Amino acid sequence: MSNDAAGTAAPAKGLSAAQAQEIAVRTVATLPARHAYVLEPAKTQELDFGWVFFYTPAEYLRTQDRRFLTPGNGPLVVYRADGKTEFLTTSMPPAQAIKVLAQRLAAPQP
Repeated sequence: MSNDAAGTAAPAKGLSAAQAQEIAVRTVATLPARHAYVLEPAKTQELDFGWVFFYTPAEYLRTQDRRFLTPGNGPLVVYRADGKTEFLTTSMPPAQAIKVLAQRLAAPQP
């Protein structure tokens, strides 16, 4: 078994969607900010390598007031195999960042 950054054991066969979401919730909760962040479940994407979670300040989700948005919140990847996490870059649109990650993971490793 492998451990994710938060110390949760991942089953040898890989994570379930519920386990990945638990890891994402814990990871997002540790972000240093003046806002409490929450996942946006409708935006979650399941891919071969794992899940991509989007998150936003809870106050924005509640009010839809753009004053509560925070820049630079790249999507969070939770890897299916081991529960490790990675934040995607914000230097490109999320769809492109996900595509670049998928290509990187599919490339032969030296």
